[in-house]
Amino acid sequence: MKKIIFLMSVIWICSCSSLAPKKASQAFNQKEVWDRLWKNQALKRVQTRMIQAKIQLSLLENGKSLSGSGMFLSNLGTLRIEVRDPIGRVQYSAGVGSKKKFVAYYPSMNVAYYDFLEGQAYLRKFLKLEMNFIELKDLWLGILPFQEPSVQWISMESGAEEGTVEILLKKGIEPISLSVNPETGDVLKLKWNRSELRSEFEFSEFARCCEEHVTQTELPQIGRSVFLKNNQGTELELEWTDIVGVEKTDLKSFNLEIPSTVKKVDLN
Repeated sequence: MKKIIFLMSVIWICSCSSLAPKKASQAFNQKEVWDRLWKNQALKRVQTRMIQAKIQLSLLENGKSLSGSGMFLSNLGTLRIEVRDPIGRVQYSAGVGSKKKFVAYYPSMNVAYYDFLEGQAYLRKFLKLEMNFIELKDLWLGILPFQEPSVQWISMESGAEEGTVEILLKKGIEPISLSVNPETGDVLKLKWNRSELRSEFEFSEFARCCEEHVTQTELPQIGRSVFLKNNQGTELELEWTDIVGVEKTDLKSFNLEIPSTVKKVDLN
C-alpha cells in the first residue's frame, strides 16, 4: 500500500511540473528595436538642444566628495553648471563657452582649471573619463556620445532583467554594451571599455521633457536619476529635479566670473 501511495505521489509531482508555466523568452524584432533606439536618440538630441534645469549632484572621486543642489544651462555647444551647499554657498561651477574653452572653478580651494578641449583634459585628469564635457552632458540626458554610422552592431538578445534587451556594439576596437527598453528605445545602461578604463552609466525614473509646443507623445523620456561609476574609483549621481526647454539664452550666461585672486591652472 505504501508503495502505491509513493508511486501516485511521484506521478502527481511530475504531472504538476510538466503543467507549470515556463518563463518564455522575450519576443522582439531586432531590426525594430535597433531603429527605435536611434529614433529615440535623434528625438532626444533635438528636444534637449537648449534647456535649463535644476539638479542634485553627488560626486566621489579618489576619496574626495562634493554634493549639493544647483542649476544647469545648455545651449548647443555651450553649457553652465553650478552646485551650492545647503546654505547657498557655491561649491562648484563649470562651463563650456566660446572657442571650446572649459573652466571648472572650486571656490573653497581658490583654484580654477581650464582647457580649450571642451573639458576633455579636465575630465581625463579628475574623473578619469575619456570624453569632453559636452559628451558627458549628453550622457546625463541619455544621449550616446556616438551615432549609428560610427558603431558596429555585434549582437542583440533578451536582457537578464524583464523587459530589457542587451545590445553589444563595437566602436573601433572598443566594446560597448547597451541595455535598452525595446518598446521605447530608451537606454537603461551603458557599459563602455576604453583602453584600461571601464565606465558604466545607469538611467532610471524616466519622465517626459522638455518642450511645451509639442504633444506629450512626441516628447522624449529622460532618466531623471543618472548614476556613473568606473574602475578608477569615480562615482557620480545626478538627479534632474526639473528640466524645461528654452528658446533663447544669453551667451554671457556661459562665461564664469573668476576672481583675479584665484589660482588658474591650464590643463592643455
